[in-house]
Amino acid sequence: MERNRTANLIAMIVAAILMVVLIVGHVRANQSQIFRMPEDGQLLTASVQGRNGPVEVEVAAGPTAFYRVKILSHEETEGIGTLAVDAIPNTIMETQRLDFDAVSGATITSEAIRSAVASALESGGIDPAAFGYVAPTPAPEKEEAPKPAPAPAAEAG
Repeated sequence: MERNRTANLIAMIVAAILMVVLIVGHVRANQSQIFRMPEDGQLLTASVQGRNGPVEVEVAAGPTAFYRVKILSHEETEGIGTLAVDAIPNTIMETQRLDFDAVSGATITSEAIRSAVASALESGGIDPAAFGYVAPTPAPEKEEAPKPAPAPAAEAG
């Protein structure tokens, strides 16, 4: 009886130690995912209309650097617009620029993300032009072609 008690106690202690080791290992593995904002950084958000609905971004940036770019929400088409949603934040972080090429087939979503990031920067008093942003120019309004003069009325005769 005493032997069973001792064996059970040892098994519980070993299990407890194993759990602690696993928890500590998990916390350490995820520490790299913890974001620490640099002193000059701001956490900014903005939303711009995408292809199917608003694209909301969260941007951590300072006057000369992006620290994190994250898409908070979107309604873009799976397998098309989501290609841009998945790729562009990484592109911005790697290049530290907003003058990237649009994702093929997802131009509207790509431009929405670019504009939302620029808008977020502006909301924090950061000039997006410092990151290569050039605001899109609106398409010129089409002039209507002159209407042909009405045909003269036929004379009765």
